[in-house]
Amino acid sequence: MIVRIKPKEIPDFFKKFSGRLHCERYVLAENGHGTRIVLTATMGDEPSVQVFNEGFLVSTCVTSDMDMLVEKVSMLYDTFLGKDWELTIEEEDAQTAEIDEAYEREDALRMAFYDFLVCVVEDEDLIYDGDYEQDLELIFDDVLQSVADLGLPVRRPMVFDDGDGGCVVLEYPYGCEKD
Repeated sequence: MIVRIKPKEIPDFFKKFSGRLHCERYVLAENGHGTRIVLTATMGDEPSVQVFNEGFLVSTCVTSDMDMLVEKVSMLYDTFLGKDWELTIEEEDAQTAEIDEAYEREDALRMAFYDFLVCVVEDEDLIYDGDYEQDLELIFDDVLQSVADLGLPVRRPMVFDDGDGGCVVLEYPYGCEKD
């Protein structure tokens, strides 16, 4: 069993990463037997917690009331992870911190990239209005790869599934590490 975020920490996590949660799912917890509890954001900026069993959606909770969300997620954890789930989470705190740091670094890189583009085109609305979002994501990846191709270290922690129900954080995914 892996618990990445405790229910009471979800409101702060959602506020911090809601922009990314529109296009990504974050695994809050998993039981090691095919059940995952994930967090996403709806188009209306509400948190959505979904439970998947063997890849099939079995439960969804969408609410903007953060207290209710914490209560519902606690109930989902009890139901799908077992009543003693809180006893096992201390082991996961170090990995959770590493994953949180990866998300924070990704956000910092993205913000710096978008700020650079605003400076180049001198039009903030043009960059942030979303019309070019997919193209800018490709350029973002290409720029970081190009910097690494020059032999410069690019620290972009990325979270990958390790195949055993856990995850691995790769600090320098482009291969060139800082000395």
